[in-house]
Amino acid sequence: MPELFHTDWVEHRPEGKLEHGEGAKNTTMFYTAFPDLDIIIDDMIAEGDKTVTRLTMSCTFTGKFRGIPPTGKKFSSTGILITRWLDGREKESWMVYDQLNFLRQLGINIPQSEGE
Repeated sequence: MPELFHTDWVEHRPEGKLEHGEGAKNTTMFYTAFPDLDIIIDDMIAEGDKTVTRLTMSCTFTGKFRGIPPTGKKFSSTGILITRWLDGREKESWMVYDQLNFLRQLGINIPQSEGE
């Protein structure tokens, strides 16, 4: 990872900001839980020091994820990733995807709010 990311790299996600060490742990945890993760780049646009990528992710929940045991279910969804680059390495990124859909497809029970 050091050759791909700056030491002060930051990732902005719907659930909060991850800084370099936390982001590396999160990435390792994700690939452990979803070792067959497949990411297809549907579109990519570059301007200045940023790229915007529309992507499709698919994977199978086969390992423990955030304390949740695997369900063996598959997931597929699209997302948007904006990346800022510096000296050929990722400096900062913003990822947006449908987390509720992600959890429901994986068979993780999400309680509904009252009134739904």
